[in-house]
Amino acid sequence: TSDDHLIGSYWSWPTFSPESYTVENYTTVIPYNIPSGTYYVGVRVTIDGDAADDYPYNNRTSFRFPITLRNPLTISGGVRQYGTGTPIPGVSLHGLPGTPTSNTEGAYSVVVPYHWSGTVRPVSETYAFEPQSASFTNLSSSQVVSFAGIVNTIPVSGAVLSGGVGIQGVTMTGLPSLPVTAANGLYVSMVPTGWSGIVKPVKPGYRFSPDSVILANV
Repeated sequence: TSDDHLIGSYWSWPTFSPESYTVENYTTVIPYNIPSGTYYVGVRVTIDGDAADDYPYNNRTSFRFPITLRNPLTISGGVRQYGTGTPIPGVSLHGLPGTPTSNTEGAYSVVVPYHWSGTVRPVSETYAFEPQSASFTNLSSSQVVSFAGIVNTIPVSGAVLSGGVGIQGVTMTGLPSLPVTAANGLYVSMVPTGWSGIVKPVKPGYRFSPDSVILANV
């Protein structure tokens, strides 16, 4: 019929016994572009490859076995910053075939086989993610899963002292939150992993030594 698909090559024998003939195992790969659906694998016997010969029994499928073809499954989604929705490129999706990474739009997509099982985990030195991972068991349909990235932070802290006594009210410029020293001279600020900058203490009427500190890739 018009829905038939030839997925193998024709075999040809000059002569064979009409009573029986044994053929060795034959293996072929079904092309990916054949539409989804239920098909039957069969053998057609003809004379000289002519489907319109004078032997009606030669022009029909001799045996049929049903098989089901399905379009490839995909696992796809996006990786974006929590709250802002800004795309996060370069995040590795561990657990997926080929370990894909998110593109400049924060998107990723990968083909997986039917009945695939596994756990997908986004990995980045800069971000923690929610959810931390996504697990799939015996997949039978394509899936979309997205991850929200939250910047990993670490504390930068210290003290501003004069003669061993803390100086209150010193602004630590250069740090993200512009912390101000407490009564004991201590300060703390959270910075993203890998942050770099110049920290400079400022308070009217005071000079400090050193007058600044360079921090790189903390």
